Amino acid sequence: MDITCLECGNVLDDPTVACDKCGASPHVVVLDKQSYFPIGAVTANLEKNDSRAFDYRLGEAWDLKNEVTSEFIARIEKKFSRKNKFHNFLDSDKNPSSIPTILKKYINKNNEFIELSRAIIEKLKYNANNESRVAQLQGGSVVFIHYKSAEPEDLGKLLIVMVDKQSAYDFDSDKLTPTRLNPINTDALRQAAMFDLTLFEASYPENKGDSYVHFLQGKSKSDFFKDSLGCRHDSDNKRSIQQLFSAIDIFASKNSLGRVLRDTIDNEVRSLLEKKSKDKNGNKSVKIEDISNIIDKCLTDSHKCKGTFVDFVNLNGFQIDPQFEPTPKAAESALTIEVADNDNNFKLKIMRGAIGDENSNKPVILTDNKCEIVIKLSQANYDELKRYRGS
Repeated sequence: MDITCLECGNVLDDPTVACDKCGASPHVVVLDKQSYFPIGAVTANLEKNDSRAFDYRLGEAWDLKNEVTSEFIARIEKKFSRKNKFHNFLDSDKNPSSIPTILKKYINKNNEFIELSRAIIEKLKYNANNESRVAQLQGGSVVFIHYKSAEPEDLGKLLIVMVDKQSAYDFDSDKLTPTRLNPINTDALRQAAMFDLTLFEASYPENKGDSYVHFLQGKSKSDFFKDSLGCRHDSDNKRSIQQLFSAIDIFASKNSLGRVLRDTIDNEVRSLLEKKSKDKNGNKSVKIEDISNIIDKCLTDSHKCKGTFVDFVNLNGFQIDPQFEPTPKAAESALTIEVADNDNNFKLKIMRGAIGDENSNKPVILTDNKCEIVIKLSQANYDELKRYRGS
């Protein structure tokens, strides 16, 4: 997907330097220390008309050269990144008006950004007027933003955010473009979705690999966005738990918590997940905040990392759903490392907490620089293997 000069429309071979046609400097949005380039942004008002049915008005394309626009994109994306999100895929749907079809047309350059936004707001309007939903929904402003990195193969991200009409987000009443920079009120976010277009193009419709659509459920508790945008409702519990233990491992490493403390956290979290999986009252759901509380209990009262795990998960993009349900063996599976020799003569499953160096008392010893492990066996297993050792 091309990045063009916002002054003259020239397609930029290298968007990080001045335009080779008109000399204009690149317009960059910095998100988490990485440079992104705005491709398009527009606002739509979705509100009830005199007949109490939802209708919309699509505003003008934002001036992407405007400092207010760049700052707005940076701030709203930052708010999105810090919140718990539901990670999933789109259902396979070949209908011409389906979200996957709309996205494919846009990626293949068969429609423009404004057409893309209009097609999606039409879907939102249609679903808002559903008989069982129209009475309980409130209107708001829906912001569409597409931005990408300088990498040629990157298709970018599409961010769709619905905010309260009476909020800290200020838009021109006619053009619906942002007018000034006010502090963004997190509570004004009603619902939001982010599509990773690169992952979507690579994965849909097989939907294998990383999730490419991420939903934030803010002030509104309905599934309006998920339904309207064609998202699957099922949670991938296995993925959430695998990502959880990856997050714990990296959290412990980056904060120098040490091996003993990491193993303690692993065991405490594993105990919670196993307990929840067997709950006889059906209360099997686990929240990321529950995990954060366990980690905090393992830390000293004055530890600098207390209360930081949820932000760490969200800011580093770990795909852990706000709620997930563990199975009895889910934690054990996520903590297990599978190894084999080059010829697959053997395969071993090892719990990561069982691995140590030659000076440890762990049952699995990883030797230095030899690609070898030493395993402590039970007497029965040793006697069984000894039969096949030869003289």
